[in-house]
Amino acid sequence: MSNLYSERPITVRLPNGPEPTFTGRDARTLRLLLATGLKGFTAGEANPPGLAYRWPVSIQRLRRRGVPIETIREGKSRQGRYRLSGPVKVVKGGDDDA
Repeated sequence: MSNLYSERPITVRLPNGPEPTFTGRDARTLRLLLATGLKGFTAGEANPPGLAYRWPVSIQRLRRRGVPIETIREGKSRQGRYRLSGPVKVVKGGDDDA
């Protein structure tokens, strides 16, 4: 994605068929999940310098709307790594549409 931290709307197709549109921080979080693929991301990796986003809040909202996200616990602190656990296809709001 050209701008991982963009909050502009993004519409996706979820595994069970619906095509929800996400905006704001949820759109930003979804773009990051799509861009990082199987590697996923931790909150520490995802925060731009000088900013501290509350990623778990957006992750929970995305899950409630049907986005398949898994949390992998790693390290001594058991920090969460978030990644998509099912197919999510961008319908609108990706790089190709302005």
